[in-house]
Amino acid sequence: MSCPICHRGACMKSFHSLEAQERFDLKQTMSDDVDDLREEILSLQERIKELESELQRILSEKEL
Repeated sequence: MSCPICHRGACMKSFHSLEAQERFDLKQTMSDDVDDLREEILSLQERIKELESELQRILSEKEL
């Protein structure tokens, strides 16, 4: 079985520095599911539109 960090056959996770192991562990906990990320992006885009609309409403009220 190859090393999960560098994918070399003659290596193991413990051969890497503690810093490299911690970075790898952190990456493993991150969501990398494309569908989840796509949904999050769409949700954020929708929120941006809502905030822009709210800002326009506030600005137009100030002009009155």
